[in-house]
Amino acid sequence: MLNDIFIKLAEQFQTIREQFIAYVPQLIAGLLVGVLLLVCVRLVRRWAQGLARRVEGPLELERLIVNSIYIFSLLIGITITLSIFGVNVMGMIAGLGLSGLAIGFALKDIIENVLAGALILVQRPFAIGEAIELEAIVGIVTDIQIRSTTLRTFDNVEIVIPNRTVYTATIKNYSTYPVRRRQVSLRLGYGEDLGEATQALMDRLKSIDGVADDPAPFITLDDFGDSAVSGTVFYYIDTKKFDFGGTHTQVLKALQEVTKERHIAHPYPTRVVINR
Repeated sequence: MLNDIFIKLAEQFQTIREQFIAYVPQLIAGLLVGVLLLVCVRLVRRWAQGLARRVEGPLELERLIVNSIYIFSLLIGITITLSIFGVNVMGMIAGLGLSGLAIGFALKDIIENVLAGALILVQRPFAIGEAIELEAIVGIVTDIQIRSTTLRTFDNVEIVIPNRTVYTATIKNYSTYPVRRRQVSLRLGYGEDLGEATQALMDRLKSIDGVADDPAPFITLDDFGDSAVSGTVFYYIDTKKFDFGGTHTQVLKALQEVTKERHIAHPYPTRVVINR
C-alpha cells in the first residue's frame, strides 16, 4: 500500500518535471520579451515627456499625457508577455469585464470628473490667475486639478468645484478681454443745453486716469422722462492696469463735480400730493 503511494508520487513528480522542462524555453522567452518590452515602455515614457513639454500646457496636462501613454503602453507590454507565458489573456479580460463594469458604475462620478478635467486642461477655457464667473460664483482661479477646479472669491473664500460641473456650466471669463465697459445713468434737466452739458461731461470723463482712450467713452440720450432727459454715460477700463471699482468711483466723483461747477441740473422725479 505504501509502495503504491510512493510510486504514484514519483510518477506525478516525473510528470511535473517533464512539463517544467518543456515549459522552460517558453518561460525564458517570456522573461526576455518582458524585459525588452519594459525597456521599450520606459523609452516610450521618455518620448511622451518630450511630447508633453512641446504642448506647452499646464503641468497637470503634461502629467496626464505622460501617464496615459505610459499606462497604455505598459498594459500592451503586460498582455504580450502573459500571452508568451501561455496565459489565456482573452479569457482573463472577459472575466475582468464584468468586474470592471461594476467598478465603473461605482466610480462613475470620479471618472466623469477626470474626463472633464482632461478636456478642460486641453481646451483651456480659463487659466490660473484669471477672474471667472461659474455657477453664480465669481472668483480668481487658483488651481486646476484633474478632478476639480479651485476658486478664491473676492471675499477670500476658497471654493472647490468638481470638473464635471465646470465643464457643463456656462463660464464667464472676465480676464480674456481686459478692457471692459461700465456705465452710469444720467439725467439732464429740460432747461439745459444738451450739447454743452454732454460735452462738458465728456471732457471731464476723458481726463480721468483709468478711462481708456480706445475705445473712447461716449454718452447716449435715451428718452424724455417726466422731469428730465434720461441718458447713459459709457466708458472703458483696462482692468490689467487700473482697478475696476476704484476707477468707477473716480468717474462718479468727477461727473458730480462737473455738474456742480457748470450748474448742470439733473432733476429727479417729483410727485405732488394733494390732500382734500
